[in-house]
Amino acid sequence: MPLHNESFPSVLCVVTFATFNCTPSQMTNVERALLMGAFTIAVATTITGNMLTISSILYFRQLQTRTNVLALSLALADLLVGLLVMPFASTRTAYGCWFYGRTFCKVHTWFDYTLCTSSILNLMCISLERYVAICDPLRYARRVTGATLVAMLVLCWSGVVAYGLAYLLEWNIAGIEDSVQQTTCPDNCPVFMNVQFALTNTLCAYVTPMLLMLAAYANVYAMARAQARKISIAMLQARSADAAVRSRWSAMKREHSATKTLGIIMGAFVVFWVPFFVVAASEPLLGYASDPVVWEVANWFTYINSTMNPILFAAFNRSFRNAFYLIVSGKIMRGSYRGTDLFGFNGSVLGCIGKSEGQIGKSEGQIGKSEGQIGKSEGQIGKSGGQIGKSEGQIGKSGGQIGKSGGQIGKSGGQIGKSEGQIGKSGGQIGKSGGQIGKSGGQIGKSGGVANLRLRSRMRRFGCP
Repeated sequence: MPLHNESFPSVLCVVTFATFNCTPSQMTNVERALLMGAFTIAVATTITGNMLTISSILYFRQLQTRTNVLALSLALADLLVGLLVMPFASTRTAYGCWFYGRTFCKVHTWFDYTLCTSSILNLMCISLERYVAICDPLRYARRVTGATLVAMLVLCWSGVVAYGLAYLLEWNIAGIEDSVQQTTCPDNCPVFMNVQFALTNTLCAYVTPMLLMLAAYANVYAMARAQARKISIAMLQARSADAAVRSRWSAMKREHSATKTLGIIMGAFVVFWVPFFVVAASEPLLGYASDPVVWEVANWFTYINSTMNPILFAAFNRSFRNAFYLIVSGKIMRGSYRGTDLFGFNGSVLGCIGKSEGQIGKSEGQIGKSEGQIGKSEGQIGKSGGQIGKSEGQIGKSGGQIGKSGGQIGKSGGQIGKSEGQIGKSGGQIGKSGGQIGKSGGQIGKSGGVANLRLRSRMRRFGCP
């Protein structure tokens, strides 16, 4: 049932979607479905992109620099925008109504302004850190210390307290409560600011950070151009220079790459946030008469800035681009890449590494197979050696039997000689011949005994009893 706001009849409120009292939406179901589809893609991209940025900084050692401490904080703020702000804002925009209760409306507004302002302040701190790194590199370690980074992070997240108190205690609408009731429906969950709050917020959360960023990057740009010319000349000479010189100039080149990326991100910030702060600053001065569509478009420009930051990191910074590739492709699950030189890598190099690793694995498999064949052959050789040893033992045993037989023959020959000697004593020349035969038989017996001893000695060398 359509109802007019009693205090401000031009505002039409409709009790719809069960018991919610909201401004009626002018969109068709098809338009709403398309808009929700676009919002879903934006939310998913924001969450995925910023999770990749956080994972890259936490995993790869080369990205764990002082600059990236602030980049990590920026990605965390943008991730929370995707998780806590954008999903609820998308339904409010598509349906023209807030379905989550008036208390959570205040909490959502608190998250919205806290996280978006944190994103802005992180960008400001990054620009100041880059200014010191490029314009005063010799004193960088003394000026940008751990304590300095902690102070910057506290500043970046100070909005948690400031905006929490302001929105939960409704300081933002102090003195304009009647105007709020007259110009909106109860379940629209709009954001109102009195003149003092709007101007203070615009000055502290946008104008001051933007001016500091512009001043810092103006100096950085001038210095970077002068250094870029030196780098170009030095890189041409580096072919004949030693490794230390080449390393120094490569490090400076990485610094300039990081500075360029963050400069592009700062430029995107200025573009995406200008509409919102123009509307926010002018709204109290115009009597809160801006079209709700203008507010929604300005709001979504600021949210999309959180979507674009990781995309810009991947597009303009080689180290982050290669880090994203290694994570998305799953390569970090198949090996350790923590110490990888991300700046010097590209896709083809990574592909060659994967191919080389495959070839190494295949070669190791072939080596293992060859070693198995060698082991099998050695087993066969050992078995053959055993058979040879056994055969030699049998030969030695046979030689021993032969020697023993020779000894028996000698003994028998001696007996024959003794008998023939007796015959010779009786028979003259026949006895003498028999004596000679006996002597020869004794020599044969002696030779057989010697042969037997030699065979036994040889058998002992081979370990036979």
